[in-house]
Amino acid sequence: MPVIDDIRDSQKMLKGKGFKYKFQYFWEYYRVPTIIILAVIAIVVSIITTMIRNKPASFSVAFINAVAMPDSTAFAAAAGIDETQGIVAFDGGYIISTDPDNITETTYTSAQKLMASVAGATLDTMICTEDLAHGYLNSQMYADLREIYSDAELKALGDKVLWGTPTDPETGEVFGPEMPYAICIGSAPAITSVPCYFDEDVCVAVIANAPHKDRVKAFVDFLFEWKAE
Repeated sequence: MPVIDDIRDSQKMLKGKGFKYKFQYFWEYYRVPTIIILAVIAIVVSIITTMIRNKPASFSVAFINAVAMPDSTAFAAAAGIDETQGIVAFDGGYIISTDPDNITETTYTSAQKLMASVAGATLDTMICTEDLAHGYLNSQMYADLREIYSDAELKALGDKVLWGTPTDPETGEVFGPEMPYAICIGSAPAITSVPCYFDEDVCVAVIANAPHKDRVKAFVDFLFEWKAE
């Protein structure tokens, strides 16, 4: 039976009936589609509300294999970031191994999380040990620090700057010229005073598609200036 005919029959059946009868009829025949529609509306409203409340981070850092992290609110204050417009996100939920014989569900999940953050352009920098940072160099996920620092500034940092050439490990194909890809921060007060790592060979690298490269200098300055109480 066409829908329009079904509606007309229902109208004839309900004509002259009381509210209670009409409600019982409606509940008997239309409660399932009504519940489905209301559920869909609730889900849509929830998604929209979450999107409005969860604004993109003002600056995002992945602390890989860290045992603790500096105070993100202290950096927000130092950098003049209004966190009502987007929080400073320090994420220590990354446990990644450089040993191919020591891959666990946790390390695999963390590596996938890192790649997803990079692909989604939601991550600004990552802090990790120098060997792990070098291991990701060939993936071409780092920004050339010359995009952020002048030659004079890089020279002033001296041997704190790590240089490398992205290369295909299988074919030996060189993806680009040698570039500065990370800054050693193992002696930085924000790292040692917490402390964040047991290893002193720690560096910070900038993600190539980082959404807030303009705040990288302020972040590195913060690491060398802030000290945990």
